[in-house]
Amino acid sequence: MGVDVVEPVDADTACIYDFKTGIKGLGTKRIADFAFSSAKSERLRAFKQYFFIEIRPSAGSIRRD
Repeated sequence: MGVDVVEPVDADTACIYDFKTGIKGLGTKRIADFAFSSAKSERLRAFKQYFFIEIRPSAGSIRRD
């Protein structure tokens, strides 16, 4: 499980965008998974804080079976 999109804000801060297409939202387990994969990443390890932002398509495009 990896990071979808990372946007550096400054030397210490990055925004991590999580694109959601299902019904489940951005939960604590998903954030913990991001934290784990970020800690392993050479590029992301330099940041001291992260903002996690859920990106969701419009309600009409979410399939509910």
